[in-house]
Amino acid sequence: MAVAVVAGLGATACAADTDQLAGPVAASPSAGGQPVSAASLQSAATALCGARQQAASDVAGARGVFYALAHDRLHDLARMVQDRDRAAAARLLEAKAAVERDFAGQVTARKARADLERLVRATGAALGVLSIAPPACAGEPERK
Repeated sequence: MAVAVVAGLGATACAADTDQLAGPVAASPSAGGQPVSAASLQSAATALCGARQQAASDVAGARGVFYALAHDRLHDLARMVQDRDRAAAARLLEAKAAVERDFAGQVTARKARADLERLVRATGAALGVLSIAPPACAGEPERK
């Protein structure tokens, strides 16, 4: 199903210009046609790391962090990555969907952390496709 979602985004895909990563990397239709900076994508990844850590003791707080600081940028990231690496975009969307399902219902802290870990790793890989360095926390497994 995630591959179908990714395929449906085809006409709106944006490619990153890796020579200008300090500034905007692409225009994103979901961001009102405004440029999406590498820094905003990195910030979203860092927020996911924070949500992953927070989920150990406060799943509702982790949900708030996810939706307030990362969710929308993950959609932008998937659109930007899909033409370069469709599989990486699909993994990102699948991992994001798992976290969304967790936060839509009653989820244990353990399950939320595990799914957030998967999303952190998929986000880091997607950033790598665009030659954007993921935050250090994206390459580190969660400490328990």
